[in-house]
Amino acid sequence: MYAILFGVFFIFILEEKFAETPKIRPGQSGVFSIAAVFFYLSARHFLSAADYADMVPFLGGLRMPSVYAVGVFQGAAALLLLVWRTQKAAAAALILFQIAAMPIHFYGAVHSVGPDHTMGPMYVVLRMPMELFMTWWIWKFGTFGTPLKELRHPGKWVN
Repeated sequence: MYAILFGVFFIFILEEKFAETPKIRPGQSGVFSIAAVFFYLSARHFLSAADYADMVPFLGGLRMPSVYAVGVFQGAAALLLLVWRTQKAAAAALILFQIAAMPIHFYGAVHSVGPDHTMGPMYVVLRMPMELFMTWWIWKFGTFGTPLKELRHPGKWVN
């Protein structure tokens, strides 16, 4: 997941550095990288739905629909990040989602269920700093980064 985040970010940074007429600014690179990560996570919720469903046993028969709903939410939020009018709202929704999903990841790690949770409780120790970093990244680039509406007028600062 972080390979996607940093890979997309640095690809756009290289474009900005080496292109004759750069069209992308670093803040926009951050938004594109967040969107790429959440498109990936959305796809994982559909491809590994049963693994994710094991993380929410308290939902009973609504486990699979909730996993699919999360996948749809993540995909929609990633798409809305790429629309400059909805960028900040989508970033705020993703930050709230990150906070809301932490207890579910704790449950999955403690009970060794779900994708990537085979390490047990140690996974929580490793994941918390990564979750906090991802939340910071979304806040930094999704709410305060260079707005995507500048892409409509490359090379100009647009208010």
